[in-house]
Formats: sequence, structure tokens, C-alpha cells
Amino acid sequence: MRLPFKRTWQSWIADRRSRRDLEALLEFLNGKSVAIVGNARSLLDYQYGARIDEHEIVTRMNIGFPIDPAAQGTRCDLWCFSGYRAMPSVPKGFDPSYRVWMSPKYRNLADHSVNCHFYPISSWRRLQRRLGARPSVGAMTIDLISNATPRQVTIVGFDFNRSKSFYENRNQPAQHDFAAEARCVKELIAKRSWRFIEI
Repeated sequence: MRLPFKRTWQSWIADRRSRRDLEALLEFLNGKSVAIVGNARSLLDYQYGARIDEHEIVTRMNIGFPIDPAAQGTRCDLWCFSGYRAMPSVPKGFDPSYRVWMSPKYRNLADHSVNCHFYPISSWRRLQRRLGARPSVGAMTIDLISNATPRQVTIVGFDFNRSKSFYENRNQPAQHDFAAEARCVKELIAKRSWRFIEI
């Protein structure tokens, strides 16, 4: 698979800087209860909003801004997004404690214009090799949080593309291997004793 970036000394320095800058985020997560809220449309069929919001840290991804608080909750303390595509949809007043740019693309355009951290390209590369496909933002977010030591993690709103994302109105060719992601996530859950809420 062709990588979406060139391996240069500049990218190596940027990757080291990304990992260093994320130390504050990992410290923020340590010892806390964390909810990772996926964007599956099937989550809207449930009433998990209150359970989500009772966590000390609520994590959301891409354009997963809640449209049904009873199902999705309302809070967001950590926002992981794929890049410029998500930014025009940010609602007024949206101000999470941390923002993390997950995609390896277009970072050179964002370094000084976007207030965020960056998911390390070395982590992207490792996860891509493990999955055999481009990792989704959901898979990257779970991987990111697995580098911290939260007291407890609940993963909810993931059905691994069975019902698509609730904000998508069209079918797009899958760039990800969701079956591989499901296996990877379930292995991590078993290893860490995290909670996974089926939907």
C-alpha cells in the first residue's frame, strides 16, 4: 500500500514532536473514566446518552457532534478528527479540552493554523500494518487512548460500518477493513478489561 506521506528527516522530527506533545493529553487521560463514542447510526436506536456523559472524559470523532442527546450524550472533552473535512461542521461554542488531528495528510498546512495535537505518523504506520488497510479515525482514537492508563474505558457507538455513520447520506467505497478493526478492538478490550457496549 502506498503511504500518504514521504519518509523524510522533516517527517521524522515532526513525528517525534507529535509524540512529545501528546504527553500532556495522555496525562489528562490517566486515572480517569473515558467514553469513546462512535458515530454508528445504530447508536440512535438506544438511550445511552446519560451513561456516556457520566464519564470524566467523553471522546468524539470527526463530525460526530450529537444530534440526539438521549442516545449520544452531549459532552465532548477530546475530539479526534481526520483533518480539514471536519472543521466546517464544528458547531458554535464547541470547545473540547483537547483536539487531535488523526490523518497523516496535509499536516504541513495545519501546523500554524489549527490549534491541535497530531496523532503520530509512526502510530498510523504501525496500525496500518496490523490492519492491512488504512485505519479509520475510530481505530486510531482507540489506539491513541490505549497509550494512556485510564481507570476505565467504555467504547460505545461502534458497529464497524454495519449501519454507516449517522451523518453520512451516501454510500462511499470503504477504505478501511472494518472486520480487521473489530478483531483488533475486541483483542484490546479483552487485554485491558475495557467495556464494549454492543449496538
